[in-house]
Amino acid sequence: MQVTFLIGNGFDLNLGLKTRFSDFFPTYLAIPAEDSTVQEFKNLLEQDQDKFPHWSNFERALGLNTDIPPLNTSAGILTCIRDFEYHFSRYLQEQQSLIDFDHCEASMLNKLRNDLRSHLNLLPSRPAAALRDALPTDELVSYNILNFNYTTILDRLFSPPRPSFLGKHIHVHGTFSLGMILGVDNLKQIMNPKVFANSDQQRMLLKPLLNRQFDQNNDEEALGCIEASDEICIFGMSLGETDLTWWQRIHLWLKDSPNHHLLIFSRGSGLAPLYPYDTITHQEKLTRRFLSFANALDPKVSSRVHVIITDQLFNLSPILTPAPAPVSV
Repeated sequence: MQVTFLIGNGFDLNLGLKTRFSDFFPTYLAIPAEDSTVQEFKNLLEQDQDKFPHWSNFERALGLNTDIPPLNTSAGILTCIRDFEYHFSRYLQEQQSLIDFDHCEASMLNKLRNDLRSHLNLLPSRPAAALRDALPTDELVSYNILNFNYTTILDRLFSPPRPSFLGKHIHVHGTFSLGMILGVDNLKQIMNPKVFANSDQQRMLLKPLLNRQFDQNNDEEALGCIEASDEICIFGMSLGETDLTWWQRIHLWLKDSPNHHLLIFSRGSGLAPLYPYDTITHQEKLTRRFLSFANALDPKVSSRVHVIITDQLFNLSPILTPAPAPVSV
């Protein structure tokens, strides 16, 4: 049996790392710009930084601002994206280096294994019963992980000997050291498509196109995992439209079989357990959000989308070393 987890920035946040856009952006602003184009880019982002609660909001803004300097030319976009990715990759490496793997790697892997194998225990009784009826119970389970993070924490945990429970582990959009890809999903998410007259220019900002042309086969392998899955789970992702390709593929997978179920794990930050109305409203909001990416809504599909509100998944409790103090200049 194949169970596939799509994992986003919520995984790194659970480890205590400061990997939100709002964590990195002040650091980025403080770095002296090497030229006027980059400074203009920073000024543009600074005006709207409160509109970026998730990384997908930032990516969406890249497309929406292609009619505003310096993102209104292909040369400007390339300069700005390269500068941002360079400093963001260094920032992520610094954040990851805070984990003292020598003293917690084994315990982190053990907790991860247990959480993968017991994640259905976090479901309420009715969806749990539905999945028990739908999924084969007499097969060994292999867990695929489609990693939308650029950090290589899971790579470290999965280093040889390879865990027996692991199927495929794929960095969908690369890592902080190889093939980092950020941007939007398609040309419809770009305000000024005239900037992208050909595929050479389009790949600067279109994630699916760059993924295909980069030829690491990450996208095809990830799509293969989705198609072969008996169950799919989403953890730590904001369901942003800049990953539209993936939500639409999962929707097609749901339509493919009445035994296919999607679990969306949400921390439900700010929800009080005392008020079930708020919990249900949050669950329905996320369900509608996911279904809105499909071309047509299908009640038979929506009944197999389950939103689980919990803070008990993937709390791996790493040992973090203190961050170095800023150096006075």
